[in-house]
Amino acid sequence: MKKAFITNLLFLILINLLIKPFYLFGIERQVQFIVGDAEYGYYYNLFNFTLILQFINDFGIQNYSNRTISQENKDPGTKSRELLQFKLFLSFIYLIFTLIVARIWYGPSLDFGFVLHLCINQILISLIFFLRSNIAGLGLYFIDSLFSILDRLLLILLMSVLIYLPFFKEYLNVQSFVNIQTYSLITCSMAAFLVLSKHKLKYNFQIIKFNELKSIFRFCLPFAMIYLTTALFSKADTLWIENILDNGKQEAGIYAKCFRLYDAFTILSLSFAGLLLGMFSKLYNQKNELHELLVNSMKYLFILSVGIGIAGYFYAEDINRLLNRSNDIVQIKLISYLCLAFIPGSLNYILGAYYQANHLENKLLKSYTLCAVLSIVLNYCYLPIYGILASSVITIIIQSLLLVISLIPMYSIFREQSGTIFKFFGFSIELFVIFWIFNRFIEWNYILEIIGISILSIIRLIMLSIINIDSIRILFNQFKGKL
Repeated sequence: MKKAFITNLLFLILINLLIKPFYLFGIERQVQFIVGDAEYGYYYNLFNFTLILQFINDFGIQNYSNRTISQENKDPGTKSRELLQFKLFLSFIYLIFTLIVARIWYGPSLDFGFVLHLCINQILISLIFFLRSNIAGLGLYFIDSLFSILDRLLLILLMSVLIYLPFFKEYLNVQSFVNIQTYSLITCSMAAFLVLSKHKLKYNFQIIKFNELKSIFRFCLPFAMIYLTTALFSKADTLWIENILDNGKQEAGIYAKCFRLYDAFTILSLSFAGLLLGMFSKLYNQKNELHELLVNSMKYLFILSVGIGIAGYFYAEDINRLLNRSNDIVQIKLISYLCLAFIPGSLNYILGAYYQANHLENKLLKSYTLCAVLSIVLNYCYLPIYGILASSVITIIIQSLLLVISLIPMYSIFREQSGTIFKFFGFSIELFVIFWIFNRFIEWNYILEIIGISILSIIRLIMLSIINIDSIRILFNQFKGKL
């Protein structure tokens, strides 16, 4: 059982690392090239708007479903039916509320039908997550892993026809892009219902008892608020950009183009954090092993994040030329700043998983609320002065602040690791200097330079005893033995 569980988790991470980056750069990026920054910026802004309000639609039900379905041995179908009914009610509230707020926020120029379409897609996405939690709760981990990429895979196949076949390219616009998203999501939802029906999990509706509804609401509320506050400081940038700047749609499109790299980097962190959430939960009553796992996972993700972040900072010009086909100085600076923001942002995913596994959602919510409010205030103060570069710098500030706030209560855990922590800071400075030297004085191909620096970094990490074979083996055994 453990072996199968680990295999499926690793399979889940692998396929997400393959499919999602290809979607971001092979599909989304190409769509933006074809339709232009302004039109794509308009879509991206409205997409993020509907995504932020998704907390109403999801409301933490996925977390609740994962726990209750897996623990309900006698009749998991009853619990699942109750949750689905509650979810459909929330979807209706989400739809009405989002359309009203969108009309107020965007004014009479709003394309009402387009926002409605995006809302429907968000409802379908949330439904798939709910059905996947049911599938995982039944122990069908491999099938759940397949469903994690099925909608994206269908989208890649269908969009590839429009993007890469000349005859169909004239039909490609933002509306057709959204239409194909809908077809993919509906297909995925129907397939998930079919899988659940074959495992005798059927959805015959009945009235939910008030006490049960109250219990679900009380459990889910903190997770819903965590979702909202996280979205406000990580996904709302384009809302402020379009609302504040004169050429808002165009600027939002440029920001989305550069933010895509940040999204791609976070796939690794999210996959790592998702794996660790289950491990942290299993070790809830074994504090020594829990803290050891936290320290080890932070250590290795820190090394990866610092390497990726500093490399992105120094080679932003080459990356921008490769991905965005541009030498624009603003885009280069955006990429470099967002790569630096990835370093604290990556570590925050692990700390968020640790807090949730230890039932510290209220502490996490307070930190996220502070960061959300500060992000909004700073964007409104500095966007009019410095333009879209302000949002990228604010991202660095907010993610760094969140990291510090999250680490302060863990002082006792990391106190014994003070020597190792100083080594990490020293290594980070050394790595920064090495990248600067290579970037400034060595005229190789930038890929060869990064490979060379990576080899030097590994040698230096071994010399500093920051990494060694024994510690890697210990971390691997923790992954293997505690899930």
